[in-house]
Amino acid sequence: SDQRKKIRKLIQEVLQSKLAFLLQDAVKMNWPFVPEKWQYKQTVSPNDKTNLSDLIGKHLLQLLALLKASIAAQETTTALAVLFLADRFLYWTDESGRMLKITKLLHRRSPNTPVAPQLIIRQARVYLNSETSPDEHKL
Repeated sequence: SDQRKKIRKLIQEVLQSKLAFLLQDAVKMNWPFVPEKWQYKQTVSPNDKTNLSDLIGKHLLQLLALLKASIAAQETTTALAVLFLADRFLYWTDESGRMLKITKLLHRRSPNTPVAPQLIIRQARVYLNSETSPDEHKL
């Protein structure tokens, strides 16, 4: 279909960047909490470190286009992978609320598709930070 072709094209554009391996890992759920794999290495070189804020910010429009196309084509796994990849950047830019609404809608539409633990943790943090009454903090 045309939607799937569009997704493949967008993925190829993203894959031409340094986000390639991060996106592939996100789709496979290979690193549910931390995309900075260098934290798990014994010997770290400067090439191992990635500034996610700069990397995501540089490719944010491509990632958002991929998210939109993935949702339109009902490719929930890819859409959730993009949201997971952009999670920290969106948190830093105070846009977690929108991301979490999309995550929730995707989960409702496809409840059998796993959601990265990082997104569930982010949802709890945003919920707790937005409430004012201690009684409302109970989950």
